[in-house]
Amino acid sequence: MDVWDGTSNRREEGSQRGPDRVDWDENVSQVAAAQTAVNVNVTDIDNALTGVSDDSTHTVGAVTSKTGLTVAELGDGAMHKTVLTLTAVAMASADSAANCAQTIQELYTFPEGHILILSGHAVFGIGNIVATTGGGTGYNTAANLGIGVGTVAADAGAGLDGTEEDICTEMDVNLAAKASDAEVSVAQATAAAYDGSTSAIKAILNTSTLADGDHGATADILTVTGTITIVWTTLGDDA
Repeated sequence: MDVWDGTSNRREEGSQRGPDRVDWDENVSQVAAAQTAVNVNVTDIDNALTGVSDDSTHTVGAVTSKTGLTVAELGDGAMHKTVLTLTAVAMASADSAANCAQTIQELYTFPEGHILILSGHAVFGIGNIVATTGGGTGYNTAANLGIGVGTVAADAGAGLDGTEEDICTEMDVNLAAKASDAEVSVAQATAAAYDGSTSAIKAILNTSTLADGDHGATADILTVTGTITIVWTTLGDDA
């Protein structure tokens, strides 16, 4: 039996108009599901590029809020490359009398847990380490100092040692007219594990003069421009 459909066309009773609508709705639903899957994949790719994982024990750390300090995170949820860029980062010096003068700047806090640092690299170009005052009131205009990255802040004493330089070992810096007279760099490939399960491990930029005469009694400002790269992974947390 033909049924008038309100147009110039006729269709048979029991035709597939109803099922066609169902099929259309199902197709729309499938497209929406596919778009959701694409969005999830895009998010996963973005997270992988920045070293972030949905698993909180495999996420990146946090850069310190400091003028001139930025970070780029590369890698995935398991293996990270943290690239810290310093652009005229200012650090105040403290003279320790006969124990030379030090500067300390926290750069980065790793996630809580056991951290395996695989390697570190630092480079500071010629003229990129500068004493603001100089002249012997603060830093001597031709001061000699050590600079490195460690998991512990530098204490009083000539140069750096131990955990004061265990991420990037000490580099010798010679100032001329208050600025570094040569490029200094180091590549360190000795892996070491650190227990940050109670208190998260930090990466700290340390400097210390090499002799008492390299710095006067007045605090000075040391500005540093360069790049520090750390390759690391999280082994897990005890909690």
